[in-house]
Amino acid sequence: MNNLPAIALRDARHSYDAAVMSGMSIDTASIDAAVLTLLYLTEHETKRAWRGCDWGALDQLYERDLITDPRNKARSAILTEDGWREAERLYKRHLEHCVPADCETRE
Repeated sequence: MNNLPAIALRDARHSYDAAVMSGMSIDTASIDAAVLTLLYLTEHETKRAWRGCDWGALDQLYERDLITDPRNKARSAILTEDGWREAERLYKRHLEHCVPADCETRE
């Protein structure tokens, strides 16, 4: 299995933390979009996704009703119906063209 989504999540989390610590202004809408797309890429078992993202970003998605409450014992977050639709839209807009033709797709 490809570890790129997990690596991207780890790198995004470290970059976000560094930006916040440096006092840099943060475009939270872009972060929300990136995190939601990464959750989509790590989806398994009916809209469950690995939640290895920054807690602040997950909380923002929860407040927007795109995922269920991420602060539970499970190691995954569950995308809501709206969250799933938005994540799929973002994936198709930004990443679907990057998938090689011989790779398995979601459809």
